[in-house]
Amino acid sequence: MDTALSCTDFQIGAFIDSLSEIVDLDNTVIAVFSDHLAMRNSHWSQLAANPLQRRLLFMVMDGERAEEVDTPISHYEIGPTLLAKANAVSSINIGFGRTAGAMLKSPVDERHFRRALYAEESLDLNLFRDQLTVDETALLITLGGAEFSITENGGPFVYGIYMLVFDNDGQFLDVLYARSLADVMPQMRGKLVAYFERKTRDGEQSFTVGRLSPDPDASRHYSQFGSLEIIGIRPDEFSD
Repeated sequence: MDTALSCTDFQIGAFIDSLSEIVDLDNTVIAVFSDHLAMRNSHWSQLAANPLQRRLLFMVMDGERAEEVDTPISHYEIGPTLLAKANAVSSINIGFGRTAGAMLKSPVDERHFRRALYAEESLDLNLFRDQLTVDETALLITLGGAEFSITENGGPFVYGIYMLVFDNDGQFLDVLYARSLADVMPQMRGKLVAYFERKTRDGEQSFTVGRLSPDPDASRHYSQFGSLEIIGIRPDEFSD
């Protein structure tokens, strides 16, 4: 990490120097996005040995008053908030993001919190209402009008679990990747999920929808399916 930090500092410095030759820096906003623990580094063993929480570090420089916001927000909010801070707009929605007002939300539950982060109801997807399609070759899951490319944290999928998570009403909440079911079972046991699995690099692929449980009766399991269409899942099919 020490080397990575010095390298990053050098690269950002060179970028800003070149940018200063073509733009007015006093009227320019520079946004830098990064992800901790994305790659192994000299401090990996110390970092990985401790429980970690993802925290969105968001800084606006140049005389602004510093403050902390305890309410969790999404990375989607950075772009719109920067534009508002730069006085480019007073209010704007970009994709699923909105301005910093989303930071002040006090969600009643997880479902409504996630919806509060989105500018539109574009992710109003429901497992019991919408058709679920899985393409084993294209590594693509479609639910309603939304497509989810099966990836490994944004990169090519080699092996592991790609999982869609729903609340008890079948409403879509989140998507996650893990190396194995064992990695997510402790915190996700009993949750309503739909997941694509490849246990080894060259292993067979399968798809499961239902309650996350060692009990095979708690879910539907499909293997060697090619292209799969699932409709008519009932709320009472997978009791909690």
